[in-house]
Amino acid sequence: MTKKTPLRLSVSDRRQLHTIVAAIEQLKGQQVAVLDVRAFLIPTSFIVIATADHSKQLRALCEEVEGCLPTPPLRSEGRGSQQWMVVDFGSVMVHIMSREARDFYELDSLWEGAPVELDRPVPSLDAAQPPPAPDGHP
Repeated sequence: MTKKTPLRLSVSDRRQLHTIVAAIEQLKGQQVAVLDVRAFLIPTSFIVIATADHSKQLRALCEEVEGCLPTPPLRSEGRGSQQWMVVDFGSVMVHIMSREARDFYELDSLWEGAPVELDRPVPSLDAAQPPPAPDGHP
């Protein structure tokens, strides 16, 4: 069993992750996991993985994540897929998967040695740092 270590995040990383996770939760994405992969991957620092119940929810979650940050993603992949979509923000990669795809590919276990899985709920990480305003201004 991997021991969880305290998550050290910059204010900007904290806000970005909080906003992404909140967008996923707003549309009822399930099994949201945030993995700290800074020690394993470059340039990605964090991987967010979420499960969608059906293809419409998968597309809706992808669209919500794409528009949740002031800066648009670098790219999105899997638009035509009903199983797996990826939104790439550079330092954060968001994988939205059907339950079947998540069970089959087991992405969570690829980085099983990642030092941290973000505990939930995200706002409890730093109550003093509110999420950014919807218009993108602090």
